[in-house]
Amino acid sequence: MPAEHTDLLLVADDLTGALDASVPFRTHGMAVTVHLDGGPPPGGPGAGAAVTVLDTDTRHGDAEAADAAVRAALRGTGPATTVVKKVDSTLRGQVRAELAALLAERPGPLVLAPAFPRAGRTTRDGVQHVHGRPLHTTDAWANEPAPPPENIPALLAPLPTERVTLAAVRADPGRLRATLLRDPGRPRVLICDAETQDDLDRLAAAGQGVTLWAGAAGLAAALARRLSAAAPPGDGAGGADPFRHGGGADPFRHGGALPPGRALAVVGSASPVARGQADSLAAAGFATITLDPHDLLAADAAALRAVAAKVAGVAADGDTVVRLDSGRQVGPHLARRLCRRLADAVRTALAGAGLVLVTGGETARAALPAAGVTGLEVLAELEPGTVLSAARAGRRAPDGAAPRHIITKAGGFGDADSLTRAVRLCRDGRTLL
Repeated sequence: MPAEHTDLLLVADDLTGALDASVPFRTHGMAVTVHLDGGPPPGGPGAGAAVTVLDTDTRHGDAEAADAAVRAALRGTGPATTVVKKVDSTLRGQVRAELAALLAERPGPLVLAPAFPRAGRTTRDGVQHVHGRPLHTTDAWANEPAPPPENIPALLAPLPTERVTLAAVRADPGRLRATLLRDPGRPRVLICDAETQDDLDRLAAAGQGVTLWAGAAGLAAALARRLSAAAPPGDGAGGADPFRHGGGADPFRHGGALPPGRALAVVGSASPVARGQADSLAAAGFATITLDPHDLLAADAAALRAVAAKVAGVAADGDTVVRLDSGRQVGPHLARRLCRRLADAVRTALAGAGLVLVTGGETARAALPAAGVTGLEVLAELEPGTVLSAARAGRRAPDGAAPRHIITKAGGFGDADSLTRAVRLCRDGRTLL
């Protein structure tokens, strides 16, 4: 098997992005583990996993924290290690600080291709577009503290940048390869246009030998496809479509359903889609606990312990969904604090659960470590944006055993029955195909 199969490090700044970018590699038969504890596992990247993924949880932090986290993630990696920095397809977060840290630690060209055509994100003339509109003319940054950049070079300034136009991407592969590999010792960011998945595939194919990449899930799919094509026959890395539901990966390992156990759903997203999914679980027989977000934010330690005991008591009797009162919403500036309070409220109930479903990336990132989960072994994408993983627990999982299997889902993805379908799929072992 090529060295790249066992020596690829993917660094993401949030859990949803880490999982989205992991799925294509898993779909192509590579083992993938997402680490939540802020550092590489003992032995460095590739120890125990074909693809090592680190979630630095710095999407909403400052530039200094992002710089430190990326540098820490690279410790122990050698110059031959392929590093993929997962960036948001609408360029949110500390993109400039992250890429600057990569170039400081690993001088040389860094190929940036943030397009994700499947989600309507494309790059043209160095400008990121959302469903055909320039990013800065959309509301994609409505909850961000700063205005969106008008173009990618402006976002990255003063980093040295070069543009790789769409014409260059679609030109002769040999010429594109020469462009990507030119002057290997000179640090700079190559900003690549791309409007289709085929454009990203061309970049990945021409960039064999590039060790620094940055992009969204579309680039991850292209790199996974290239690695799969390079793998020798019989290694399990087939040519499955990395975005086909569950394609190429057996989520149940030995066949059949997941082991029995109670299910606990934590719906932290306030989106209408997430509310409908909580309603669907209730209709399927889940006991429902509705928490007032204002009460959670105002609760002292004793009050939080009382809420946690109530939730644990209900959850111990069977399948349960914990949701927030949608009529009592709070401002975006309180969202992260609310996620931490919700995690405190479900911490005891999570212990020992057979299957945990969490909607909202921030909610999952707060709740899972609170339950002693230090990593997620990615098993399959059940639906777009809905990922099934096996939990890896730390030595000191609080309040008993950590949950065994985790389903994470971005809040706005899917339809009203997505979570209900996911539970049924896991319990009876049927595939979605």
